[in-house]
Amino acid sequence: MAQLALILSIETWPAREAAEAVHGVMAALVKRHGPQFRALERRIEGVMESGIWCGAAVALVGDPGAIIIPASPEVAAILAEARDLGVIS
Repeated sequence: MAQLALILSIETWPAREAAEAVHGVMAALVKRHGPQFRALERRIEGVMESGIWCGAAVALVGDPGAIIIPASPEVAAILAEARDLGVIS
């Protein structure tokens, strides 16, 4: 008798890499002064307090068993702002 097996792959690396990048932003902010940098630091602290690092899971088109866990929109916005301010490249 044949059996059906489903292999499910959950990729968490996008959220993990974003969290590591935010850690790098926090380290770089220590050397920055000004209201825009303090505001960015407060946004990061808000994400840390909320614990919402991951966004909604996304299924890969063409690969029925693969799901990707991206960074939350707030984390992505923080990284974009950090790039705009020159905190990270």
